[in-house]
Amino acid sequence: MGVEYRPAHPEEMRRLVYNEHVAFGHSTAEAEVGRALQRLATFLRPEQTLVAVEDGAIVSQMGVLPLTIRWNGRDLACGGVTAVSTLPTHRRRGHLRALMGRAFAAMRARGQPVAMLWASMAAIYQRFGYGVAFTQYIAEFDPRLVRFVDEVPVPGRLRLLPSEEMVPLVRGTYERFAAPRTLMLCRDEPWWWHRTLHPWRPNAPPPLCAVYEEAGGVLGFTIYEVEHRVPERPGPTQRLDATWVWLTPAAHRALVRYFLDHDLAASVRVHRLPVDDPLPLHVQEPRQLNLWARDGSMLRIVDLVPALEGRGYDADGRLTFALHDELCPWNSGAWELVVEDGRGRLRPTAGEPDLCLTPRALAVLASGHHAASALARAGLAAGEPRALAIADALFRTEYAPLCMDGF
Repeated sequence: MGVEYRPAHPEEMRRLVYNEHVAFGHSTAEAEVGRALQRLATFLRPEQTLVAVEDGAIVSQMGVLPLTIRWNGRDLACGGVTAVSTLPTHRRRGHLRALMGRAFAAMRARGQPVAMLWASMAAIYQRFGYGVAFTQYIAEFDPRLVRFVDEVPVPGRLRLLPSEEMVPLVRGTYERFAAPRTLMLCRDEPWWWHRTLHPWRPNAPPPLCAVYEEAGGVLGFTIYEVEHRVPERPGPTQRLDATWVWLTPAAHRALVRYFLDHDLAASVRVHRLPVDDPLPLHVQEPRQLNLWARDGSMLRIVDLVPALEGRGYDADGRLTFALHDELCPWNSGAWELVVEDGRGRLRPTAGEPDLCLTPRALAVLASGHHAASALARAGLAAGEPRALAIADALFRTEYAPLCMDGF
C-alpha cells in the first residue's frame, strides 16, 4: 500500500477541516465544517499544507504559515506549524514524522530557520526536537477582592474603542511591546483583522477594546470578551476574558484598575501573561489572583546557522557546542558561536566542544526560557561550569519569552 506525501489540492481543504474535527472531537456537521473552512481560508492556503494520502484518502496533515517573530530584539522568519492531525485509524504509522521531516526541509529552503507551534499534547512534538519555549501565566480573580499594595500615579485616561477603529491606534503600541522580546509575532494587517479580532466561538460578538492614553499616545490596551453565566446565587454574573499590552507602569495599573471597576463581573481571566508581568507584585494578596502556569508555544531550530546568527544577544562571548540532529541532519556537528557587539557568527569547528546539546535543549536555551546551567542540572545538557556560565550569559534575555497569538 503506497503513501503519497504532498500539498493538499484546493478541493481537498474541506476534507482537511473534516479530518481535524474528527481528530479533535469537534462537530462534523456540514454547517460547522463549512464555518471552520471559511475561517481556515483566511490564513492557510492549500500550497502551505502537507498531507499523507493512502488509497486516495487524506489520513494525516499539517500546515506551515509564513510568520515573522521577534528573536531577542530582531526579526526572524518562522514556520508556524498548524492544523496538525492524523485520523485515529492511521496513527502510529510514522505519517507525522514523515510530514514533519519534509516540512523542515521545505522551511529551510524557504529561509525559515525556526518552527513554532501550539501543541495539543507536548509529547507529540518533543520527539521531533521541539522544546517548550516559554511559560505563560493565566490569572483568574474576583475583581471585588483585589487590592493594591502601593499607589501608582495614572496621569492619562482610558477609553473604549469600537473594534473597527482599534488597529490603527494600537498596532504601534503592540510593536513597541513586542520589539525587545522573544517569540512575539510581527502581526500584519490581515492577521490583526482575521486572527486577533476574530472570535473563535461561532456567533460570538466582536471583542471589546480599551486603550490607555497619555499626551495623545497609546501606552497600553486590552482586548477582551464578556461572557454571561447563569447565576447560581444573586450577584454578578459576568466573566471577562482578556489579554493586555502595556508600555509603562501607569498603563499597567490603569488596565488592571479598569477590570476591577466592572461591578457586574464575578470573574476576570487574563490570558497569555509572561512570567515577568508585574501583576503579582502589585496586589496585596497574590493568591487571590489564582495564578496558574502552563506551557506556552513550542519551538524547533530548523536551520542552525541563520537561527543563531539572526538572534539578538545581550552579551559578547565565544562558545563551542556539539549537536546531533536526526530530523535536520544539516544541523549536526561541532560549532563555534562568536558574539561581538550583539551579533552572532556561527561556524563549524574541529575543536573539542564546550557544551553538548540536543535539538530540544537548544530550542529551550535559544528562546531564553531556561539557562544552560539549569538544563545541565536537569540532565538535558552537558558541559563544564565555565562553558555553562558563558552560555547562560549569551542566551539570557532581558524579558521573559512570550507569544500572545495562537495559530
